[in-house]
Amino acid sequence: MKICPICTIVSGTWIALLLWRADGHAVDAALIATLIGGSAVGIAYLLRERTAAARRTAFMLVFVPAGLAAAYAAAVQAWHFAALAVIGAALITVAFTERRGHPGTVRNWSVAEAERKLKECC
Repeated sequence: MKICPICTIVSGTWIALLLWRADGHAVDAALIATLIGGSAVGIAYLLRERTAAARRTAFMLVFVPAGLAAAYAAAVQAWHFAALAVIGAALITVAFTERRGHPGTVRNWSVAEAERKLKECC
């Protein structure tokens, strides 16, 4: 998965602003929330490709609000709420993304790959 340079700059900016604000400097919460919200939407578009085509709209409809809630909570320093929103977004991602591997199996492709490599090695 490639991450674009603009996304890296935006993420770095809001992380720096959060740290700057935590150090006691005055930083506009709306600016931080806007940047984090942009990152949340960008993450949603990256993860969208891992969902089944029929479920992509539903994924976006539930993931983006969770990401925006996390953005707002982080901007106003409501860390417990931000953590809950991030956990919610992670659970939404797990619920919607396709499992890699053989159709009809729940096994993760990386586990099967690790098993194969262990058998070849030992």
